Amino acid sequence: MKKNPLSLLCLTLSVAILLTLSLHPKTGWLVRQQAQAAFGGKGPALVKALDGPAVPPKLSPAGELARTLRELCREKLTLERKAEEVFYQGHSEAGFPKTYPKDLSLYDILALTEAGEQCDPGNAFFPTLRAVALLAFHSDSQALAALHQAAQCPRWDDYTNEEVLARLAQLDHVQGRHSALAEMQVEQSLIAPHFGRLRALARVVTVLAAKREQAGALTEGLALRHDLRALGVLLREQPGLPLTAHTGITLTAIATARPGGELPRKYTGSSEETKQARRRDTLAAHTKYWGAAEASAVAQLWKRNEEAKALHGTFTLASDSFYGLAAEWQVGLRGLATLLATLLIGAFCALVARLHRQRAACLGIRLGLWLMLGIVPLAVWRSGLSESEVWLSLGLLLAQGGIGLFTLWQAWRTMERGRYLLEVVVMAATVLALGQLVLLASVAMWGAEDTINTFYDTYLRCFSASAADPQPWWQALGDEACSRAFFAFPALYPLLCLVPVLAIVSRVKRVPVVFGVLRGLGRCTLPLVLALTLAYAWQVERTAHREARLTAELRAFYTRP
Repeated sequence: MKKNPLSLLCLTLSVAILLTLSLHPKTGWLVRQQAQAAFGGKGPALVKALDGPAVPPKLSPAGELARTLRELCREKLTLERKAEEVFYQGHSEAGFPKTYPKDLSLYDILALTEAGEQCDPGNAFFPTLRAVALLAFHSDSQALAALHQAAQCPRWDDYTNEEVLARLAQLDHVQGRHSALAEMQVEQSLIAPHFGRLRALARVVTVLAAKREQAGALTEGLALRHDLRALGVLLREQPGLPLTAHTGITLTAIATARPGGELPRKYTGSSEETKQARRRDTLAAHTKYWGAAEASAVAQLWKRNEEAKALHGTFTLASDSFYGLAAEWQVGLRGLATLLATLLIGAFCALVARLHRQRAACLGIRLGLWLMLGIVPLAVWRSGLSESEVWLSLGLLLAQGGIGLFTLWQAWRTMERGRYLLEVVVMAATVLALGQLVLLASVAMWGAEDTINTFYDTYLRCFSASAADPQPWWQALGDEACSRAFFAFPALYPLLCLVPVLAIVSRVKRVPVVFGVLRGLGRCTLPLVLALTLAYAWQVERTAHREARLTAELRAFYTRP
């Protein structure tokens, strides 16, 4: 057999590059996880790794109490005071009866918060939750006293940070090296309903302050607003989830509403114009009721809130950093699937060309050839066409059916007698080699319910899933890559043009020219594989660098002093 040195060199370089990427400590974990996500189905090991942190990790005694309180806020500890809510919006509060939390004892909540204060004195979280519970049961004076106590505390710690770090430690133990996207999913699966209760607390306290100011007790109203602002500053400046900082920003903003009991004003225009108008009117009202010094403090508050938004926006799910990382994972998965599919096509063409001396133009070889080329119309229909082009899709499928019938007829005409054993062997090998591709093509066509059509939808599906049944980020990206890249990458499109050519050639010249075309395809495949390998290696290096940077930033963010 005559060897092609260029093909051998391309194959050697491709294998060497892939082995280097797989064995290098910086990129090996990334290549293995991408291969598992793209070709390993659902990836049992990755599912196990992501399901592991769903089991609540063991925390410190104060952390366990804080987690219990957060879980109570999820369903039982509600703060529904309709009268204050409508008053906050500038409407009449008449006609709203008092409501109380159901299936919850105030004494149980007070016992939990008292135990938390004993375990962690100086933490504003426990007296704040006590204030929420007291307001929910309409014990306003005691609730405001608890809020004032929380405002005097030196720090805020709801122990969400400790739980995130504990879950990340579980993830490290089960999976080893993992993506920053997995860490973001761990954070998103954490239940933190207490932030909604804090916003309700701020609205109710602001209404109580506005009512006092309307009655002429400006000092008392301003004191309540100062307590809310101080609490908001604690949340904004203490380490924790990005949502912690944003809740602190919200609390300090709510505390400036309805100064002096004035009705909220209606604004028109763009969001930026509305923001500027609200800031201007708020400063004017504070100057009117409490003087220029108070207005200056509120202006400084607005400025710090904007700075905090810019800082913590880096770690939100909508940030460009994590969106870009998910996009790079998507490109890497597509590149890996493209590389493997191109290699399989080249191997198939080389196999057919290698057997031409034995005149193995049997039913198995011809069926395999046309089945391989028949995948291309399926791919074009699945990913390259929209719903408005359904008739063109149907035309492609009918054309493929016609090609298949023609293939059967030609295979029957050109099948050589006396080589039945070879024909059976070659047919079995062809079915085994192409069965997976045909099956996956069918999944790509009829499995649309489990597939994501656009990358942005993929991104939203990854991070908007419920905490009870999260969609693993890698599974969504892997489904997307396998359903689109594996069957619809540009390297297959030229083969679509060869379908009518090969049909005509095989009809006129029978076997030799067909094998010549396939031999040419087989020889051109390995240089293409080398080019795809180099592109994939470059993409893996970029992704690994971004992974390391974002992982370091995330860990520093959660452990910052």
